[in-house]
Amino acid sequence: MDKYKLCLVYTTGNTTVMELDEEHHSTGRVVDTYEDDGTTGYAIYENIGTEEAPDWAEWGYYDQDFEKAKEMFNKLKEK
Repeated sequence: MDKYKLCLVYTTGNTTVMELDEEHHSTGRVVDTYEDDGTTGYAIYENIGTEEAPDWAEWGYYDQDFEKAKEMFNKLKEK
């Protein structure tokens, strides 16, 4: 098993917009809700566990820069 993996990170989420009063307290009234379309980025993940019990953790995040992620990934593979 490889110690590092080059990965696509796809993030989605739900958003709830709630009304506040002037004292910064929630009124409990929902103004809007929506789910975003998702964003993508690139990351390198490292196995910080063992081959028998892998535990993957983000080693580095490169946002939209695939070339930079790939360059760093190739350097890590050479080690």
